[in-house]
Amino acid sequence: MCQAGFKLVNLASNLTCGSSSQWIGTQPECKIIECGQPSDVKNGSYNLSSGTHYGSIGTATCVAGYEIHGSANIMCDINGDSNGSFPDCTPCVFS
Repeated sequence: MCQAGFKLVNLASNLTCGSSSQWIGTQPECKIIECGQPSDVKNGSYNLSSGTHYGSIGTATCVAGYEIHGSANIMCDINGDSNGSFPDCTPCVFS
């Protein structure tokens, strides 16, 4: 079993104890859950300073002349998905 934020890989591998009392085969291991790069924000970008792994937060910013509509933050969840609604960058309206 792995700690929160990690997943068990190589579980289907067959391990056998060899004649010299050493394991033969690929041992299962815990790997950090990765979400990868979030979808692009048109007229903006994500700051991923904490990475793209479980628990990390990405913050969207817009280019000059545009403003965020929606939540600026997304978070990598336990399933390896970017959790939250992706924002839009829309032109600023001056009155």
